[in-house]
Amino acid sequence: CMWIQKLSFPLVLIFLGLSCAPQNIQTQDPPSTQPPFERLWSAIDSLERIAFFREALDSTQVVLNYAKQNNAPQHIVKSLIYQSNYIQQIEEQGSERALRLLDSALLWVEGPEKAILQSLTAQGYLSYFRARRHLISSLTESNMEVPDDLRLWTAGQLLERVHELFEASLDHDFLRTTPVGQFEEIIDTSADAWAAPTIYDVLARKALAFYQTDEALVTRPAERFYIENEAALAPARDFVNASFETADSQSHQLKTLRLYQDLIRFHLADDDPRALLLADMSRLEYCHRNGIIANADSLYLHALTTIENSQSGQPLSGVAAWYRAQYYFSRGATNKNGGDDENGNFAKAMDICEKVISRFPNSWGAQKCRNLRKSIMRKSLDFSCETVVSPDKPFLISVRYRNIDSLALRMYRVT
Repeated sequence: CMWIQKLSFPLVLIFLGLSCAPQNIQTQDPPSTQPPFERLWSAIDSLERIAFFREALDSTQVVLNYAKQNNAPQHIVKSLIYQSNYIQQIEEQGSERALRLLDSALLWVEGPEKAILQSLTAQGYLSYFRARRHLISSLTESNMEVPDDLRLWTAGQLLERVHELFEASLDHDFLRTTPVGQFEEIIDTSADAWAAPTIYDVLARKALAFYQTDEALVTRPAERFYIENEAALAPARDFVNASFETADSQSHQLKTLRLYQDLIRFHLADDDPRALLLADMSRLEYCHRNGIIANADSLYLHALTTIENSQSGQPLSGVAAWYRAQYYFSRGATNKNGGDDENGNFAKAMDICEKVISRFPNSWGAQKCRNLRKSIMRKSLDFSCETVVSPDKPFLISVRYRNIDSLALRMYRVT
């Protein structure tokens, strides 16, 4: 599941366009045969398409009031997001004003919509930080009180706010029993609702995406946490009970591990194993990529093979196989000899992909394998030689290539 997003401005926003002729939504009563919200949003979309952003902003306030009166949570959130978008387009210091709007809404919004809004506001602050990084870098970190003016916030202060909002968004027990379908206006549930069946799953994914970036940590502590424990690559039931301790309590890697533990533990008893296994495979890939575990490769491949065998005959086994193929492809691509893959990693990856595509042609794993197959078959050629060579002396030229059968070279004297 994912938000339907619009990235035209620093603040990451939800956008869902509907088509309809322009109409005055403030005075015309909705026809009884048409859902009121559908008509209201259609009118707002029409105003946006002709760049009447001020009028669209006023109209979203009407929708917001109507949503409050009729206890329509997803339309409350959608109204606030649209307002934020329009404020950025028509007002000076629009990005700052949009974030303040969302912050103020968090004081009165309740229930699942509050958690969703907390996550979206966190993404907004993160986008604001990224857009102003070149300006923020000149500000000095201090222990002074956070300024009212967002433009004076340091990188540490902005990212601390992002941390606070993501953590707050997950601190609601009712999220685990709130299906994503209740917020279909602002969450795209058409493709993989089974992979993230609850609002908790969706918000956990958003938080994980942040924690897995280098931006999650501005300063490097003296005692930094590293993923060294083999339990990070253990089977799911062992992993959720593992203890990862460190003095670096703000480590983004530590937060990632603990959130994966919570997410996987949440799905351990599911009748449908798909959400559990997708989260578990994502965890394994992250820990293998970021860990410094001595036998990480063998543990990783063993864990993926175990999942693949447990789902034998099921399309989800193709996803585990794709992760294995991706591992071999990465090994081949980083080979120190360039295109000379003496260990046959590309061939192993291709063989895995072909089998998945053949067995489960319409599955998500097969789609991933098709994309990987294109990368494996892509032709590449790279030349390099010494910058300075001795006159009348032989010199070496390094030629790295992949998926090229023959190469013709011609040298010209340039002086």
